[in-house]
Amino acid sequence: MMDERGPLQAFGLLAVTVSLKARTGKLRLSDKLALMIAFLGCCEDQPDAKRAVREFLASVDTYPRLAGERLRAAIEALPGVDVGQDAFSLLEDLERQAVACGWAEQGGWNNVGD
Repeated sequence: MMDERGPLQAFGLLAVTVSLKARTGKLRLSDKLALMIAFLGCCEDQPDAKRAVREFLASVDTYPRLAGERLRAAIEALPGVDVGQDAFSLLEDLERQAVACGWAEQGGWNNVGD
């Protein structure tokens, strides 16, 4: 049996990924397009999702971190979307640890598995 939340859940997870990329300075045009396509594909009839995407796209180039934070908060508030724990704080902690351990200067923590 197919989960009826599937498309909305997939949109929510993509939106959170896009918000994380914005907050870390890694957002690309293709990410913005993927967000818009996912929105149009599953939740065009949901005003809260529409407002969140519209506001994100309008402000992300000028205020990427704030736009990413607001998008994530809006997505978390959508009924039927469970996006789990915020990965941004985890990434910030890992980066602090890398700097403290000297890994950041060596480039080692970004190249794990290379």
